[in-house]
Amino acid sequence: MKTHDLLRSTRCVRAHFPLAPLDARVPLSSARGDWRYPKTPKTGGALVVGALAALGLHAAMFYALPKPPPRAVRAVVTNTEPTIQIALPPPPPEEADEAPRELVDQSAAAVAVPQLAELPTSVALSDFTQTVDLRPRVDADVGALKSMTIPVLRGRGGAGFGGAGAIFNLAQLDRVPEPIAQPMPAFPKGVRLVGIDRVVVEVEFIVDAEGRVLEPRIASSNAHEFDHAALAGVARWKFRPGVLSGRKVATRMSVPLKFDLTARE
Repeated sequence: MKTHDLLRSTRCVRAHFPLAPLDARVPLSSARGDWRYPKTPKTGGALVVGALAALGLHAAMFYALPKPPPRAVRAVVTNTEPTIQIALPPPPPEEADEAPRELVDQSAAAVAVPQLAELPTSVALSDFTQTVDLRPRVDADVGALKSMTIPVLRGRGGAGFGGAGAIFNLAQLDRVPEPIAQPMPAFPKGVRLVGIDRVVVEVEFIVDAEGRVLEPRIASSNAHEFDHAALAGVARWKFRPGVLSGRKVATRMSVPLKFDLTARE
């Protein structure tokens, strides 16, 4: 390539930078084919504009980024209520534990089943003997006594003791009847007996399962003037019934009633 061709090519390149000053042209080198573009001087306004553009770009990128999630903040609640201290009493002494033991022993002794006393298999007739006091009595007409009506309980099963059902003797029972109430028979008024100091009237009767006296009757008497009084007195008696095999039963009994006539003198 010739020198004038190179200069012509340089001029064509310089035509693309019309703003460059003339003195900024690349000087020709002594070497063949050595050339470079001219340097454009930087002004202060261009630097400011570039800095602002860079700042704007960074700001746009910062706001375009997604915001990080908010950090979870753990709330710590402190108890602001005042603390109350309660002074507990000291534990009771060990002696207090002994008192309930004594109570338990006493209660156990209280509920102990009592032992049943041995009951006699027979009742002596002398246990039902009564002495009648005749001193406060007033004499009365003997004829009025003979016409007196004495209430006597009668059974429906016929004559004798047929109205009480199954009847047992004292020797057959596990527990014999026990008297609860025995009012004394009334002394017949106006009765005067010659040569007799003591009257004995034996009365037979039944004690039913309810303890009532049924069908009293005269078994023997040495003065019939006292028979009605004896029957009326026995009819008012009350017993605790006899027991056989754990069941209350009717019992046949016989009791002598003794009237002492010497007490009237």
